[in-house]
Amino acid sequence: QLRIRHHHYHHIQLQDFLQQLIDAPPQPASRPIPQTLQPQRSPFQLQPEAAITVSRLFARLNEQLDEDTIVVADIGDSLFGATELQIRGRTEFLSPAYYTSMGFSVPAAVGAHFARRSARVVVICGDGAFQMTGQELSTLIRHKFDPVIIVLDNAGYGTERKLHEGEWKFNAVQPWNYSRLPDVYGGGTGYDVHTEQE
Repeated sequence: QLRIRHHHYHHIQLQDFLQQLIDAPPQPASRPIPQTLQPQRSPFQLQPEAAITVSRLFARLNEQLDEDTIVVADIGDSLFGATELQIRGRTEFLSPAYYTSMGFSVPAAVGAHFARRSARVVVICGDGAFQMTGQELSTLIRHKFDPVIIVLDNAGYGTERKLHEGEWKFNAVQPWNYSRLPDVYGGGTGYDVHTEQE
């Protein structure tokens, strides 16, 4: 049987139900976001010598997003920071909802590139999440995709550190030279960024 809201339908075969879903794909409502809900942000003013912070990184990144951007945020600090981004028009935002999906972002970039080859894919990933599945950078390079992958390196599982008092060794990860990984995988360019100018 099938129930849709308060209506009950008996003797519905699963294959018939699935075929009808395939034949009638959902048509989401399209509605503009009222201007009163649009956050008013001041233009980003570069402070060249200042150390880059997560909030300043996201403020700068926010100015670069356009309708052809797909933002992929991993779980943890990456997702928390990405909630400040303003998505525009057709801009897509992809993220997992649970920590059991940590490491989602770099493999998701592969799927995003295959789904919309003309889009600009921006990945925001913590160092702990990147170390789980970042080897998919090799797949991205092999297919000649060119995402921007931002690794937020805080030497471990930063969100977990806030959840458990004290210094716990299990929240640390082995430090990597992330900016040199394109040399290992044979493509792309890496940067090690510490200041806003960089």
